[in-house]
Amino acid sequence: MRSTLLLPVILCSLVLPGLVFWSCGGELPGPQTCSDASPCQKGRLCTLGRCRKQGTMPISTDAERLTFRPEDLAWITGSGIVAPPELGPTIRLGKRGETETLLMRYSVELPEDGKVQRALLVLDPLPDCAPRPGRIALELAHVLSPWRSAELTRGNQPRLDLPMRLADTRATPAQPLRIDVTEIVRRWAKHRKRYHGIALIANGTSDTGACFTTGLTWGEGPRLQIFLRPDAPADGGADADGDAGDDSDAGDTES
Repeated sequence: MRSTLLLPVILCSLVLPGLVFWSCGGELPGPQTCSDASPCQKGRLCTLGRCRKQGTMPISTDAERLTFRPEDLAWITGSGIVAPPELGPTIRLGKRGETETLLMRYSVELPEDGKVQRALLVLDPLPDCAPRPGRIALELAHVLSPWRSAELTRGNQPRLDLPMRLADTRATPAQPLRIDVTEIVRRWAKHRKRYHGIALIANGTSDTGACFTTGLTWGEGPRLQIFLRPDAPADGGADADGDAGDDSDAGDTES
């Protein structure tokens, strides 16, 4: 579903059954990731989950915004695999003692000519789920093999690339999760047949984890927002801070 609005390599072990893994993946490519729990250095601001110079804009005011809902998704916890239609109104990430993974596959057609200015993965909080305090460590990984949520089992799960670390966040207070996935989406445009979605992996110290809506009863659910560069540069356009990491392929290994 889509709506449009103008505006060295290191070897690691990865055991997919049960999603138990030992991660040595690097940081997410691009500018330093940040959150309220992992602030930026002095002189830089945390904007859309990245540390940027003050006074710069990560997205042009006249960029075209495309919004995509997942074509398929699955929530994998220590208790099992939950997928539509059994998936209820809440996704919890970062519960103490568990590794939880949200698999998302999007049907996206993108240009290969550098038109992707910014891409965000957005999850809305579910305010009335009474989350308990704690920290949440998040990672992202490319999904490298085809999958359907209806066919997933403990022994049948898609192959993942090396996880890429994000900044830690907090389970409380309830707040939106906005992750800059620009480099990931740009890779999709260049290698359309290789990638099969995103895996958001969470570990934490909260008794409940952070609560996010599936969009079933409230909010919009997990979605991908892609901003395309305008045909002509806008005054005060995006990337005025010269984020050198935006086009980096770091953290993306060939398989």
